[in-house]
Amino acid sequence: MDWESFLQKYQWQLSLFLLGLVLVGLGILGSNFWSEKEEGIEIISSEETRTGSIFVDIQGAVEKPGVYQVPANSHLNDLFIAAGGLSSQADREWVAGNLNLAQSLEDGAKIYVPKKGEAPLHSSSAAGNSKININTASKSELETLPGIGSSYAQKIIENRPYQKIDDILKVPGIGPKTLEKIKEKITVW
Repeated sequence: MDWESFLQKYQWQLSLFLLGLVLVGLGILGSNFWSEKEEGIEIISSEETRTGSIFVDIQGAVEKPGVYQVPANSHLNDLFIAAGGLSSQADREWVAGNLNLAQSLEDGAKIYVPKKGEAPLHSSSAAGNSKININTASKSELETLPGIGSSYAQKIIENRPYQKIDDILKVPGIGPKTLEKIKEKITVW
């Protein structure tokens, strides 16, 4: 395999690795920012609280799961950098297909990254009683919702993560009537 095809094949993984290296470097330089770490949660003293920042929880297959304080204009990619990137157990294919790294973060958001072979945080039952998690559902699962076709399912995926069911109204083309049809069939956690 030549260098160019290697870079094309592993571009996403190399990008995350390089971002992780940058984060480690920044962590060493800015080690006074984080006051202490207990049980996977980053603890920030009140003196270090910055205005214009939000708190976001990231769990699962990342190097440093926990609650992070990030600037208010941060994106999901920034949170991955803060958490040290994906762990070696992460289901990278799921991440690539289900998370939009350019998505803006909101205060109080929770992101879960599944491990390889781990069942996503939603389930489908033959009886159809399970709700579909709009943060983790596949495109085909979203298409089973009334009024949601292929293009809307893709838009739902591109606008992730959602903190509450009503956030789906931010998806271009999905309005109150569609929400009314699907609100009893969806969840965000």
